[in-house]
Amino acid sequence: MEKMGNGKEFESYIAEAKMIRAFSHFLLVNVFSKMYEKDGLNNWPGIPYVDEPETVVIQQYERKTVEYVYSRIEEDMLAGMEKLGNDAIYPQPKYHFTYTSACAFASRFYLYKGDLAKAIAYSSKVFPQPSLFTNGGNVQETDAANVYAKTTFQPWLDYYATVPGSGDIKVYSTDAANPSNLLLTEMASNLSYYANSWRYGCTKLDTDRTGGGGFTNVTGGNWAYRVYSSGDNYYVPKFYEHRVKSSPTATTFVRYTTFPYFRVEELLLNRAEAYAMQDDFDKAINDLNIFCRHRIKSYNQTSHMLTIAKIKSFYSDKVLDPDNYMTKYNAYGSASWSEEKKALLQCILDFRRNEFMWEGLRYWDMIRYKEPVTHTTFDGRTNTLYPGDDRWVFQLPENAPLSGLEMNPRKNLFSPTWKQ
Repeated sequence: MEKMGNGKEFESYIAEAKMIRAFSHFLLVNVFSKMYEKDGLNNWPGIPYVDEPETVVIQQYERKTVEYVYSRIEEDMLAGMEKLGNDAIYPQPKYHFTYTSACAFASRFYLYKGDLAKAIAYSSKVFPQPSLFTNGGNVQETDAANVYAKTTFQPWLDYYATVPGSGDIKVYSTDAANPSNLLLTEMASNLSYYANSWRYGCTKLDTDRTGGGGFTNVTGGNWAYRVYSSGDNYYVPKFYEHRVKSSPTATTFVRYTTFPYFRVEELLLNRAEAYAMQDDFDKAINDLNIFCRHRIKSYNQTSHMLTIAKIKSFYSDKVLDPDNYMTKYNAYGSASWSEEKKALLQCILDFRRNEFMWEGLRYWDMIRYKEPVTHTTFDGRTNTLYPGDDRWVFQLPENAPLSGLEMNPRKNLFSPTWKQ
């Protein structure tokens, strides 16, 4: 487009290209570099920020710093948002960056960066602000924010609750007609096939603890998520397998998976987290009560309503445990937080874990809050990955040094080497 003169007719396409470039580098830097830390130096090696086409076989790059990469991401993101065109220019807007999905990206970006006011602002450009109720009240059913959630959330309380099989849920969960989905992509991937089996499946105890199954959650009600099983593997259905043959007569095929990069539910939980981090507990709980209205079976406005006292009581054992990660590892200065704040953030992180199982956000939440993760094999062996272990950061591809890039360190290994 630059060679064609950057005419005004190209503005929206250049804007979307910048959004894609920003988001692609955001994904890469958060996988292959250390996560951005608010008020930190952020001088860890980042990734190359590629803004020109490669014209040689092996291009030379430098990693610079995480701070630099984040600054370039923000620059592209804001420039792109300013010029994004009308959704109507696309036959299927859900597969393109629109202003709505760009706001969702900005909400996540600023939450991870620690710019809480901007995270709230961009979430609220899409998700209406509820009328403020003090602790002890509940957002009303007719509130604009609750009505928006009712018409856009994944329909676990109605359509998903009544369909005959998991296939119906899988098809609609990533459908462009589903209002929950703000940005979709399609990729060659076996996720849709293996998410239901040993590769990504859970034990029944795992899904019971997160999705219900007799375990009490903070509301006192039951989650509406439907759990299915394939043999001893339990899962919440989300991805439908799309098989593509190389020709009509071919006997082999490639599996494709449609994946939602952003959903409406994330905007609400991002805003709740940002409010909680700012110690604005009433607003955070308002957002959580909206979430619960559309995730708890037979929701009762009185008995299932969240309050700070109710949340503190439910999470008291974790909050008071000196080995709890918020106290022990002190992410964001969490060791000095009040019991109420620790409990509220624990609640929000639990809600996000439940809502986005198999969608990848949990990994970044654990890194951001320095939460250890214990892996359990099918035969019961365990291995815990602790905060600070170099293996939280993915290693670069083995051919990266050919382009002048240093590999990620593997010196601090706080967890045992996994035994095969």
